[in-house]
Amino acid sequence: MRMVGAFTMTCSPGAITLATGQRVEGWVATDRITLPRVDLAIWGAWHTVPTWSDAASPGRALFHFSMPVRAQTGSVIEAREASSQRRLCGSPAIVSANTASRTRRVYFVHIPKTGGTSFRRVLSQVFPFYTIYPSQLSIWRKGGKYPPLSEFVAKLIRPSYRLRLYHGHYPWSMSRLLGPSAHTMVLLREPVARAISTLRHLRTHVPGLENLTWDEIVEDRRFARSQLANVQTKYLQDLPTAPDAAERFRRIPRGEENLPSAKRNLSRTGFIGITERFDDSVRLAEHQFGQSLRPAPTLNPAAHRNCDPIPERVIRRLASWNDLDQQLYSYAVELFESRLQSLPQTQCEYGQHDT
Repeated sequence: MRMVGAFTMTCSPGAITLATGQRVEGWVATDRITLPRVDLAIWGAWHTVPTWSDAASPGRALFHFSMPVRAQTGSVIEAREASSQRRLCGSPAIVSANTASRTRRVYFVHIPKTGGTSFRRVLSQVFPFYTIYPSQLSIWRKGGKYPPLSEFVAKLIRPSYRLRLYHGHYPWSMSRLLGPSAHTMVLLREPVARAISTLRHLRTHVPGLENLTWDEIVEDRRFARSQLANVQTKYLQDLPTAPDAAERFRRIPRGEENLPSAKRNLSRTGFIGITERFDDSVRLAEHQFGQSLRPAPTLNPAAHRNCDPIPERVIRRLASWNDLDQQLYSYAVELFESRLQSLPQTQCEYGQHDT
């Protein structure tokens, strides 16, 4: 038994994330420099499978594996890390009767103040409530907040075949814990508008800030960097995927954001939506999921519409803090327009835009 982050593991740090009659996929984490290997067995017949890594991570590295198989529904698949012979989390797995496209897990990166709450309601039309984590009930029980990142990661490394949609204020890099076939989704918003919305939210909901001026709130170091500066770049850039390093993204100091890796991950993202183009974003989602989706009501209406106007000097300061986010947003709009214009006349299943 070993401790990883805030939770206990009785299996090797890794998991089977997909088991169908055609393919088995998953991941394994290790501190070793050399590529690990994974032993897979279908009804006791063992095969050694190589792994690969799509990004370098400091500390424990994450490696993926994928193997085509021919297995009947109900077949038992076991997986273990070859050198230690410890089983991976999620092993043994039972081959699903569903096709790979319908068992792919979806990871929605909900960047704060981008309209993600409304978009979550759109996604609830696709996924039954019992296939979503965290559920709306669990969010309500936590006072409208998502579970801690360590708790979310614990769910990712112990995959449930019941869960299909994972979402929350968590970094893009955590999608790698769902395996290479995970379908990622994200909404981006014009950076200054997102920062202004965050600033108003802080003044309304954080005790002790209601009587402060806008300048005083911006000067508060608790919020100035973590919630107001290049937040979208931080969510999308390459970060350690090891569970015990997951919280680092919240403490990335200004000047250490990585725009190139954020752009690269954005280009790999299966669905990109734009807050200012919400209706068109829903059209893209309709295409990917192959069904009509009802418009979503505004679930996070601004309860602070009558707040004092924000001075121009504060807005200019917010703009200077979000220079990288502005470049990322412009790139996202380009990708969004390209995908929107290429929509075919017929519907298709989700995941077709993955690269």
